[in-house]
Amino acid sequence: MPSAALPQHRMSATAATITAIREHVEPVLQHVGLAELVVGLAVVFGLYKWWTRDPRLAHLPPHVRGWPIVNQTLDQMKDNPMAMLIQWAKDYGEIFRTTSGSTTFIWINSRKAFKELIDRRSAIYSSRHPQPMVTRASGGKRMVFMPYGKDWRSIRNIIHRVPRCPRVHPNHDSC
Repeated sequence: MPSAALPQHRMSATAATITAIREHVEPVLQHVGLAELVVGLAVVFGLYKWWTRDPRLAHLPPHVRGWPIVNQTLDQMKDNPMAMLIQWAKDYGEIFRTTSGSTTFIWINSRKAFKELIDRRSAIYSSRHPQPMVTRASGGKRMVFMPYGKDWRSIRNIIHRVPRCPRVHPNHDSC
């Protein structure tokens, strides 16, 4: 922001603050060596990583490391990424994860792992995504939008018990 746009009292307060910070920091920086600076940055980085860790990610498969922020986005945009995926499968195992932008992808590379996850653990993975607006508008009781679970099964059971109209003749609708 240009200094002409700031009011005079605001500019002088800002300049005084910067001057005060400089007076305290400059003597310290004159006595700090390269080793202390590297150790300090390593400690700050370690504290940052510890403070921003997400314990929910601990149970996920191994993550393929990529560039900061973009991760594997550029790798996955190739015309034929199969060779790269095969190499990742060899390096990280039959199940691994990649990140493209802010989306996490889980890659399954064997029939055994697929069968375990999709057939045997389907109750964990085969539900609908959370839809807060729909849940709030419907009171959470519309079967079409409900996540799979106890409530969904009970409503489905009731719907299947409703008697259906029998068909009298193939060309005649009785209902």
